[in-house]
Amino acid sequence: MAIRKLPRATGYRWLAIVLYGFCLLPLLTQAQWSFRTLDVSTNGGLDLGRFTQSQQVFDNRQDVGTVAAQFQLQALAQWQNGRHALQAGLGYRLDHWAMNRTNFGDVLAALLIIPFGGSGNINDGWPERVSAKIHQVSLPIGYNYRLSPNANAPVQVAVRLLVLPAFVAGKSISLQPENEPTPGIAAALQEDYKNAAGQWSLMVAPELNLHFQPTPGGATIYFGLQPFAADLVRPTAEWMKGGLVLRTTLGMQIPLVKK
Repeated sequence: MAIRKLPRATGYRWLAIVLYGFCLLPLLTQAQWSFRTLDVSTNGGLDLGRFTQSQQVFDNRQDVGTVAAQFQLQALAQWQNGRHALQAGLGYRLDHWAMNRTNFGDVLAALLIIPFGGSGNINDGWPERVSAKIHQVSLPIGYNYRLSPNANAPVQVAVRLLVLPAFVAGKSISLQPENEPTPGIAAALQEDYKNAAGQWSLMVAPELNLHFQPTPGGATIYFGLQPFAADLVRPTAEWMKGGLVLRTTLGMQIPLVKK
């Protein structure tokens, strides 16, 4: 009997659910794990990829490199066990994707020293620019390991692996210029782009974080030194392929329970 394979998106979804359940084990076992800290962090990123060959992508932009922008904010409860910590919480993710008639004009693309290629010729037509903002609710989970042996040292280094499944809560599509050639065509086109956008995303982000702790046992501020993350599932997959995200982190860990 042949074994039925799960679709890739379904497989990723089950992976996210299993990992999230694993990180909630401290709540169930309470063995040597103690809830001590609230971790709040924000992330900014540049999503590197290429346009797809979708009918919704301008003809001269298909299979051409581009850059999109990402923003994330999350709050995670942290269970501690020596140098090890498990994290789970709630967050927000914003994907901002844009497409212009030329390769000069995608988000920050002209500022990066990357050979994106593509045509610079302008094709007559409307719209000249399409952009999408996709708002998502994320359920981040993570494993953190403190490399520094002294938990009260003013400067510490830690590594963390974050898995960030997120579910789309809202979509907005903008068309430029706003003066549509035919009444009603803009609303129909916006609805087509909204329907084409995905309903969820999944990111895996390895981190190397530098922590500063002014007061022993007090709050710490940390900065991400990690260069990248991987988008395994993105809500803009209809228009953009790839998965490498240049990403950085700024966060704070606030002790809620004294050690």
